[in-house]
Amino acid sequence: MALAGPFYTLIAISLVPTLMFQVQWQFAESLDQTVVPMVLMLVGVALNVVLNWVFIYRNLGAPQMGLTGAGVATFISRTLGVACILIWITREPGLRSAWPRNWTAGYVWERFWRLLGIGVPIAVSLLCETAACGAAAIMMGWIGATALAAHQIAITCAAFTFMIQRGLTDVIVPTAITALAYWGLALPMGYWMGMRTGAGPMGIWYGLAAGLIFAAVALNLGLREGLGRSICHVLRDKWEGGMAGRFVT
Repeated sequence: MALAGPFYTLIAISLVPTLMFQVQWQFAESLDQTVVPMVLMLVGVALNVVLNWVFIYRNLGAPQMGLTGAGVATFISRTLGVACILIWITREPGLRSAWPRNWTAGYVWERFWRLLGIGVPIAVSLLCETAACGAAAIMMGWIGATALAAHQIAITCAAFTFMIQRGLTDVIVPTAITALAYWGLALPMGYWMGMRTGAGPMGIWYGLAAGLIFAAVALNLGLREGLGRSICHVLRDKWEGGMAGRFVT
């Protein structure tokens, strides 16, 4: 438990470059620049794995830091990631010209509040996801330092495959599904299997996997239903517009 303090401190500090990277990534994606952020993300994951190998197990002349080494590796990889994406944005002409010169002027408050109504539920869903991963890490720490370090590597490798819902104005239902998947299924099941049945770290991951499967299926069904309604509305509007045009002529 003494080793968990430095590890969690480093993970908490590394949230700052993580959020900064996410902001720059979303900014680039809004301008159809998706390849470089994805490459930087993948390189960051690979670098994190290599640095974990170096600092946890005393390789390449580095001191053996154990669990603290996992936190150091995460902090270094995340900090380098945000530095690289910032350098790229400042050098890319299309992105540099779109970067705001004044962050406090030019607001259209009606649009701001409308976007905030979409963004807050998405933020809540992200909070449910990250908090659930943090809770799972705490349970891994109860089992041991090795299990926690392995969990950190595994969750980092899995992170780049995860994509949140985009382009949806109805975000209340996806947020509720996400909260239910993580806090109603994944964590209770992971705790029960990992701590009560003797399955250990694999039991916690079984719970996380069950929650992710539930979220994927439920969100997919909700997306299909939402897209179906949108297509029906578009076809209805086109048909009504065509009929109205016939009567006018």
